[in-house]
Amino acid sequence: MKLIAKTVLGSTSNTIDFQSIPAFYDDLLLVMSARADYNDGLHYAVITFKYNNSGGSAYSNRRLVGTNSADSYSNTGEASHSTAVAGSSATSDTFSSIEIYVPNYAGSTNKSSSLTGVIATNSAANMLIGAVALLWADTSAINRITFTASTGNFVAGTSAYLYGITKS
Repeated sequence: MKLIAKTVLGSTSNTIDFQSIPAFYDDLLLVMSARADYNDGLHYAVITFKYNNSGGSAYSNRRLVGTNSADSYSNTGEASHSTAVAGSSATSDTFSSIEIYVPNYAGSTNKSSSLTGVIATNSAANMLIGAVALLWADTSAINRITFTASTGNFVAGTSAYLYGITKS
């Protein structure tokens, strides 16, 4: 595993963008600690991410989200993938943890990937955990990953690390 790029925000920003991702690794791993400044009363904010800045309807997912009860649903034909991070109404200074694993990101088939994430607060009633199976129905090699805070901005201290993984 080799660090390709990292971003640590010193001030608020609406996007985190990894460009010019080299195609010589087998898989990608993205690790993020994030918080947004949006307050919806639900303690979280939605963020989206796209591969190669492509939109259209190539994104679909199957989610398992746990709060006080388990919930499962799917979305298809979306213009991006999405997940949630701690928002401004979450416990002060708590950040969400997100991991995205993309096998065969440079291959010539559709790209499946997985996302796990946690929003932790000091209240058991407001904690979330999620596991998501993702599909990007595009055969292009992934050379860019762009995260956007759909509501508000990422706060200072948000960090994202992109790793390339070589299987030997």
